[in-house]
Amino acid sequence: MRRSSFAFALLALAAVTAPAFAADAAMKMPWDGFGEGSFVMQKTTAKTAMTGAEPNESVSEGRQTLIKITEKAYTIKSETKAGEEWMPMEYDMPRVAAPASVKPTEAKVEDLGKETLTVDGESIECKKEKVTVAGSTTVTWTHEKYGAVKTESKGAAGDSTSELTKLKAVVKIKGKDVECRVFTTTMKSPQMEMTSSTWLSDTLPGGVARMESSTKMAMMSTTTVMETTDYEKK
Repeated sequence: MRRSSFAFALLALAAVTAPAFAADAAMKMPWDGFGEGSFVMQKTTAKTAMTGAEPNESVSEGRQTLIKITEKAYTIKSETKAGEEWMPMEYDMPRVAAPASVKPTEAKVEDLGKETLTVDGESIECKKEKVTVAGSTTVTWTHEKYGAVKTESKGAAGDSTSELTKLKAVVKIKGKDVECRVFTTTMKSPQMEMTSSTWLSDTLPGGVARMESSTKMAMMSTTTVMETTDYEKK
């Protein structure tokens, strides 16, 4: 159960943080500026309620360590704690984000000009673009500093919206204040509804300080909280 709850949190995290990092190649990536040996530890608490069954709560621990840097990628060692043992796996993360301007060749791209969005009382002028591919449409508002400020997607599989909702929020980790920006995502499909908030920080290895999500399905609902408990920058 521990491994599955942490895996669920990672999958949810990938879904909600992707728009935040999908920007121009010059945008800072989650492990940029950190040396080999930098790590982050996270605790995930998942609560599940299912029709006809007792509610279930599971707690898991995870650790991500930057173990190798090459010209093209960061190699991350991701571990999940099971009992007293750490179960490891490794994966590569590209050092450069895919440019927002790169689209599938079959996509129809429409430049919608510029639009100003307001976040935390600050006006942010964004480039607005619409992409249609395989029957799905995505509208993105992009800023040169913040990346994707807002993304709206509609398709046969469902609708989703992800937007920057706070420019400055503070998460306390080991007694230290870590300044973050917050992205909020909603996803709706005939089978599922999910809402999620993610606290992102460029000063933290891996870039994620906290994540809260809630998922509802026909006979089951799950709430997940993933929080960073320790980190070291090298």
